[in-house]
Amino acid sequence: MCAKKDCFYASVYRNGKEITEPMDSDINTIANLLDPEEQVMAIGRDAEYFREFAYY
Repeated sequence: MCAKKDCFYASVYRNGKEITEPMDSDINTIANLLDPEEQVMAIGRDAEYFREFAYY
């Protein structure tokens, strides 16, 4: 999570192309940009936390 409370620094890519600019957003905003049928790669210190809560 970033310095902003309950936010993640993220950028969403699809098929190798950036579909969002880098942003500080809450987990629900980012999760709504993801396709549940596609694999997601989350990296960084809080990646495990993100994966755990992004799909619930």
